[in-house]
Amino acid sequence: MLEFLNRPYPFSFTPSIRIKQIIPIGICVFLFMVLYKPFGGDAYSAAFMISCAGFAALLTTVIIPLIFPKYFNEHKWTLKRNLVWVIWMNIIFLIIMFFASNIYVIFRYNSFQDFTLENFLWWFYIQIVFGIPLGIIINLVNQYYLLKKHLKIADNINHTVEKEKLEQVQTSLGYDKQKRFPNNGLSPLEFETDKFNKVSFRVDNLIYVEALGNYINIVYCYKENRKITIRETISNIEQKIGASKLIYKPHRSYLVNLQNIENVTGDSQGLKIHLKGSGKIIPVSRNKIKEFRTLVTAVL
Repeated sequence: MLEFLNRPYPFSFTPSIRIKQIIPIGICVFLFMVLYKPFGGDAYSAAFMISCAGFAALLTTVIIPLIFPKYFNEHKWTLKRNLVWVIWMNIIFLIIMFFASNIYVIFRYNSFQDFTLENFLWWFYIQIVFGIPLGIIINLVNQYYLLKKHLKIADNINHTVEKEKLEQVQTSLGYDKQKRFPNNGLSPLEFETDKFNKVSFRVDNLIYVEALGNYINIVYCYKENRKITIRETISNIEQKIGASKLIYKPHRSYLVNLQNIENVTGDSQGLKIHLKGSGKIIPVSRNKIKEFRTLVTAVL
């Protein structure tokens, strides 16, 4: 059971995306409450409650993850951690909405009759019985669905990339068995490791690039796995590489040479690229899975 709960679970924290998800949902709920009045009240009460619900959503999906980035680490996010967070989200939502509804009633009708511990416990009971179990069920179903989906995609990629197809594509790109993929007319990559030393190599000898804050790791030369660490941005490296068909950015923090892919695996978080020789595992962003699948099966 513990092993199951410790499986990876998708968590992608991008504030702009989260906010864009919250706004249309809030507008739709607001219009529904104003037009149909399922709980009575007027447009003002609906607007106030929707605003409070929006704040609760903003707090749990944007503000708290921003304050505690180490806890909300995508690479360490598991099903267990996500289920615990679902429970806390329900509790936070309960507290905010309980106080919001009572504050509105107090200011609008000068009534304190619902602002009691008994009423709060009733709200809490509803969340325990309906809200939390529903959230847990949705997460379990989503984890199972994503796991099966990504395993199927990874299996498809691994079976599609065959040796015969690779040789055909290599030939069409001008591959020579005496040397690896040509540089496609691009200048060799050159980097300054310090004031007195430079490193130069062809684009096709690049294995992968990894962003580490203000620095990047560059690993090159397949057999030797040489590595340099320099102060640079991954976007500048992309510009230096140019239009090479072999170098792909599967994740915001990585560039990878597609010809060094050993195999691809999948879990509920997405796809993972395993590179030959280096033992490095590189994630594929979920919004790039379709593009990556198409590119790999076409180029390799």
